[in-house]
Amino acid sequence: MRSLVFSTIPFEFEPMPSDTYIVDNNLFGNNVGNMFFFNAAVKSLRCETHEIIRYEEGMCLNDYDFGIFIQANQIRNGTLEWINNDYNLIKGCKIPFVIVCIGTDSTPDFNTYLNQDVIDSYYRCYSEILCRTSSIGVRGDWTKKVLVEQIGLPEERIDVIGCPSVRYFGRDLKKFSRNYSNFDKEMKIAVNFTAYHYDDDEAIYLYKLLKEYRNSYIVFTDKVEADLLWKGINVPQNRQHELLPTTVNHFMMKQDRCRFIATQQEIMTMFKTFDFSIGSRIHQAIISIISGCPALLIAHSTRVLEIAEYHNIPYILRTELVETQPSLETLYYRACTGMIKFYKSYDDKLVEYTNFLKKNNLIVNPDYN
Repeated sequence: MRSLVFSTIPFEFEPMPSDTYIVDNNLFGNNVGNMFFFNAAVKSLRCETHEIIRYEEGMCLNDYDFGIFIQANQIRNGTLEWINNDYNLIKGCKIPFVIVCIGTDSTPDFNTYLNQDVIDSYYRCYSEILCRTSSIGVRGDWTKKVLVEQIGLPEERIDVIGCPSVRYFGRDLKKFSRNYSNFDKEMKIAVNFTAYHYDDDEAIYLYKLLKEYRNSYIVFTDKVEADLLWKGINVPQNRQHELLPTTVNHFMMKQDRCRFIATQQEIMTMFKTFDFSIGSRIHQAIISIISGCPALLIAHSTRVLEIAEYHNIPYILRTELVETQPSLETLYYRACTGMIKFYKSYDDKLVEYTNFLKKNNLIVNPDYN
């Protein structure tokens, strides 16, 4: 069987460009997390009897068995051009298309408001997809709610499957891979933040953490942050915050306590050197956990909260963080306890994912069965 995957992300089994090339050419869609998201989904489908091919413009889609969309955080205002292009592509051929995970976003008060033209376009496109496949895979209950209640798709045709990134290792994930140390002020801490989703109170909390814990490091995620670290270009004005490392003059930059890696194997290797990871980046939490390092996600919207809830990833609501100001020690032990719940549910969540793939007639990597 041959499937076309619609992605510009470098596939893991292809020759991997350098970090610099990936960033300069933005092959990771502005965010390192996209590398894991796409490659984990591709890896779960790749085997001797299932050839995965990257779609290139001009290909005859009817020469293939399936089209596969790995769409991440797409159901939101501002995506009309994308979804209309997808619809025109689908409408012009006969093969089935499978959406392997799709998500939406919310405001900080956990509400999602879609414009009517967006609702109409998604209904048209996804209705066409459901004429040829059994179901659509979404990353959480909130996205399912939006698809059903706002877009109008049938509830029984929407499967909640979480995020493929969590299943990067398939059945080979090492559980309880290390003994967690007692909390210590000298432990090595990875800190991350979402430069367009933080608020002042969260920034104050992280600033105090970085000041107090001298063995803490910022692990950057975005292209603009890589440009800051490697080229000395301040992040765009609307994403700057005086308390967080968004300009070259920040003390974390001057003390060489900021890191950025684009290639995923090296990222996992780096996280194995940390004792704890904290921040609002969902993929840094995922990468940390599957690398064996306890992580705590600061949940600021449904975009990250629904994934954390589905996979039992340790988290704290941003409102709780800023209102209660828990100690970092408390959050560390909260993460260590949460790791047990994550590992305990991992196998069942993996089965739910592979059942979705099989339900839609896709061949699954034997390492995932």
